[in-house]
Amino acid sequence: MLKENFRHNLRVLRHEKEWSQEYIAQQLGISTIGYYKIEAGKTIPNLDRLEQLANVLEVEIGTLLGLGDRILPISYNEH
Repeated sequence: MLKENFRHNLRVLRHEKEWSQEYIAQQLGISTIGYYKIEAGKTIPNLDRLEQLANVLEVEIGTLLGLGDRILPISYNEH
């Protein structure tokens, strides 16, 4: 469940800022494929990468993970 909350929140936060996967990858200093794998749940980021993601997205790690807060609502069309 935590993994699904994280993936969902990561995607929602990125869409709310209207940022591409390429843009976030650049901010993190990783490849677009590397970022895609994180958002798709194919790679589990370590704590340092989670902190980087939270900083880039300007949220707390707990918000990104869906801990202590509700899961972020979907504000875009997922189809």
